[in-house]
Amino acid sequence: MRVDGEKVDPTPLIEGEPIEAELDEVAAEELHGHKTPVLVVVDWSDAMKSAPGVLLCNEAGMALVEVEKSAPPGAVKSSGYVRWSGWSESGSDLLLAQMQHPAVVEAAVSRLANHVAQRTGALAATIVATLKEEKAYPYPDQISDPIQETERQLFDVVAVTARGPLRQSSRQQRKMTVRLLQLAIQERPESLDVILTEALSLSRAEQEELADLLRFSSLGAIVGAAAEVVRRLELLAALRHLIYSPDVSDEMREVDQLHPLVRDNVWLFGEEWRLSASEVGLTNVLRTVMPDNVALEGDLVREGSKVLLPDGKQGRVDLVLQRTVMRDHEQDRLVVELKRPSKRLGEPELAQVKKYAHALTEHPGAGPSRWTFWLVGSDTQDVLDGDLNQLDREWGHVTQASKYDVRVTTWGRLLDQAERRFNFYRQQLAYSATQEEAVGRVRGRHEELLPAEPVEKAPGSDSKP
Repeated sequence: MRVDGEKVDPTPLIEGEPIEAELDEVAAEELHGHKTPVLVVVDWSDAMKSAPGVLLCNEAGMALVEVEKSAPPGAVKSSGYVRWSGWSESGSDLLLAQMQHPAVVEAAVSRLANHVAQRTGALAATIVATLKEEKAYPYPDQISDPIQETERQLFDVVAVTARGPLRQSSRQQRKMTVRLLQLAIQERPESLDVILTEALSLSRAEQEELADLLRFSSLGAIVGAAAEVVRRLELLAALRHLIYSPDVSDEMREVDQLHPLVRDNVWLFGEEWRLSASEVGLTNVLRTVMPDNVALEGDLVREGSKVLLPDGKQGRVDLVLQRTVMRDHEQDRLVVELKRPSKRLGEPELAQVKKYAHALTEHPGAGPSRWTFWLVGSDTQDVLDGDLNQLDREWGHVTQASKYDVRVTTWGRLLDQAERRFNFYRQQLAYSATQEEAVGRVRGRHEELLPAEPVEKAPGSDSKP
């Protein structure tokens, strides 16, 4: 082949021998009397900076056009050439040819994607075998944790992308590089480009390949999502322990411990609040209708999660969180009042929240909004049974007004509802951590927010000598 009079030889850039295979999965009626198309797959070496995906060719193998729906990018470069006489039916309009024969194009794209996946897997197996031989592979042979297994799969694919620098480095350098890759995947997948650039000196083209790989692969998203689900399940177990265990519930401080845990996890009250943010203007409105013994979220954030009484001591105060979400040009607002674990909810607490609801929804500074108010405590008094059990709505839905809803719930019910939302994910992840393990991991992330566990006394320590 010649380009501008010069002979072009792609052989040095080709890895192995081209593979030819008939696309026999295409139905006969889709061929319109033409012979079965032939897909020729060419694997390119690492020296090939970029490569086409799937190309349509005439019977002689001359490339006509690269189809728009090319095979997804990966850590290896392979191209598929579809030799077929049927493309000539559309004359010079090759775009029309693609539209007229979608079954042939889809078969070629699928075949090439499978080939890329198999080639990537083979390369990964070779790299993993080398790392294991050097005792540098960071994962055990048997993994029961599905999150770690997904992380391992992502590591193997990324290692294929970084195979050049891995091959060129010394054994000691490879161990360090492997650890950097593992840390990047575990802590923050989006930081992989920085680590690969600085530690492995990947070129811009190689960085773009990696970005495409992660964009088209769901592994990175799965690792992040699975880790988030596990963190939530652990928090639910920890909250149940902190609020209902007699040994620690009395020591749980709501202002600087319980409140920050809930403030950063408002998904407890529904997924629609997960990405919302506090609103400064709403905080100012809340101040005008609530008494001084109530701590607002905005004030706690500004004052470092501490509210002091007039005598300078930190007191036990009620807590109010607030969130605002824009939905179809309307504002949905959430106000949550938390009572300390030892407080059983009764008529005074419910009357207080109803008063807030009326005052806030009618306040001119709030503007037109739909409000939801939650009153949350560890338990309820019998006097509230009539309000909590109403025939036309679910348990705890006390008021359903034109501008707002008032709901009452206990921590036990709230945690049960949240856990039910995660049951499917718990089963898929085979999550089975004990409460002690879950509390330990939450304590590791939020040591300052959890009261110390009581120290078990040795047998006979209370006995007199």
